[in-house]
Amino acid sequence: MLSRFIGLRYSFSRQQSHLVAFISRISTLGMVLAVSLLILVTSVMNGFDQALKEKIINIVPHVTLVSDEPLSNWQTLVESAKTHPEVEAASPFSFFQGMLVQGDKIKPLFLTSFDPDEQPENSLLLQKLKVMGFEGFTHANEIILGEAVASHLGVNPGESIQFMGANQSISAPVPIEMKVVGIIRTGTQMDHKLGLTDRQTLAKLQGFQDLQAVNGIRLYLKDIFKSQEVAIDQRFALGLPYASDWTSSLGNLYQAVQMSRKLIVLLVFIIIAVAAFNLVSTLILAVNDKASDVAILRTLGCTRRQILGIFIFQGAAIGVMGVLFGIVFGVLLSFGLPKLVNWGEQILGSQLLKTEIYPIDYLPTDIRIEDIAVISLMALGLCLVATIIPAVRAAKLSPARILRYE
Repeated sequence: MLSRFIGLRYSFSRQQSHLVAFISRISTLGMVLAVSLLILVTSVMNGFDQALKEKIINIVPHVTLVSDEPLSNWQTLVESAKTHPEVEAASPFSFFQGMLVQGDKIKPLFLTSFDPDEQPENSLLLQKLKVMGFEGFTHANEIILGEAVASHLGVNPGESIQFMGANQSISAPVPIEMKVVGIIRTGTQMDHKLGLTDRQTLAKLQGFQDLQAVNGIRLYLKDIFKSQEVAIDQRFALGLPYASDWTSSLGNLYQAVQMSRKLIVLLVFIIIAVAAFNLVSTLILAVNDKASDVAILRTLGCTRRQILGIFIFQGAAIGVMGVLFGIVFGVLLSFGLPKLVNWGEQILGSQLLKTEIYPIDYLPTDIRIEDIAVISLMALGLCLVATIIPAVRAAKLSPARILRYE
């Protein structure tokens, strides 16, 4: 009790030397900055991780199974795929590689079929198209473009555009006039490559005899990290020659986000360690400043353990104060940073995060209580470790040697 009282009194006393008070404030400020930065960084990386899972990987099918020949019996294959315990949804799809041409502007892309009735309920594309009022393609040769594709070509809804592709029977590109019935914005890299049309239009473009035939089956899984296993299993189960999963196109991006997260957390952890061990110099100066007080306390009967406790409590008080303020500032920064970035974009008149470079065009944050708890405990633990050396030094002070010169 005595150690705690005196330790807290030393922590917030105004009767310290100017040097000790200054270094103590610097140590506290360093801890505040380190904790708040680590909370901010982890929140941003968590946000990117969540956005990658919920948006980009939600748009891209988790497993894609493709055939060399048109699939007319796709209903049977879809029902068979749905029986797999890891498959949450399955849908038929067609794709056709070609180019969109508008004047002197050209944009290569894979034109993909889209049928609202065949999409999983949690499909991000389906949700965004419903918000636009889209219920399905009503005529042939209609197309929905990603925002970046439409911007590149300079087209608007209601205008016509030329699509050039080569079907199975004609080697030369055949231009097809298509009407733009919608422009969709997902806020991800998919906006640069998205082109949707109905299944029948794609069947005609590819020269299929059966206009209901498709190129393959797409699977959406309960656990996206089992995609490779499911792809191999379903390839043989459905008898289709080709299978791929989301890791082939987005795996490197996901791994890069995870690696960046670990490296940044490690760097900021080092900052916390430096801030924590600044307490060593602060407490050593405090011990020298309070040496006479320690000597008097020893002569009054204080044990070495009580002296040790005084300076441990003093260091812990500085650490707790730094961590608490760091948590407050870190959470406030995490909440305010996306708005600050948006405000900066408006002031500068340019987009800071572009989907040509980054996976999404906004800065996401995701504050998690468990991360704050781990950061706080880690910082407090380092602070306690840092107090041991100065506290032991104080406990070993000789009262007779100190008071001889008083």
